[in-house]
Amino acid sequence: MMKYFLLFIFYFFIANFSKAQLKIVEKNAIPLDGNDSLIHYYMPVSLNLGKAKYDTLKPNEIEKYIETVPADSFQVTRNGQLLLAIGVSTGTEKQYYISDKINGKKTVENSEINGQVSEYRATELIGNGKDNKAGIIFGKFKYNGKDYSLITNSNLENSVLKLVDEIMHAAPTKK
Repeated sequence: MMKYFLLFIFYFFIANFSKAQLKIVEKNAIPLDGNDSLIHYYMPVSLNLGKAKYDTLKPNEIEKYIETVPADSFQVTRNGQLLLAIGVSTGTEKQYYISDKINGKKTVENSEINGQVSEYRATELIGNGKDNKAGIIFGKFKYNGKDYSLITNSNLENSVLKLVDEIMHAAPTKK
């Protein structure tokens, strides 16, 4: 239940607040048709917990953030105006949480993403120095003595690009 609450909060925030308010970091902008862009954002655990709290966490306490706390989100913009906000759940239920700002619809779609932890989250946790054996080896993220399958940024972005293409080019439904 807590997971769904966290995803709802994440979904709400990406659709309604600015990067500065959310403490998210723009990682990649991908040009689409015309003046449209797909922007990939990452929500660092360190920024969203606050440095003081994050610095006190041990590797086993950080593990819960590997799969349960949303890490990546996307926005589709046209001339700087938000068209779509997409939250990505990579936990046990892999889903997209979509807020379509054009028609006001909010939907949830199943995701085809394979893996347990996003590449940006893995990179952040490797760099935090809390587990000196952490690393990415042969497509696996190793942290605190456990192996997690990695979701590469390119696989995640390609999956979201496919979703965006389906949404943006869908035939209008008849009422």
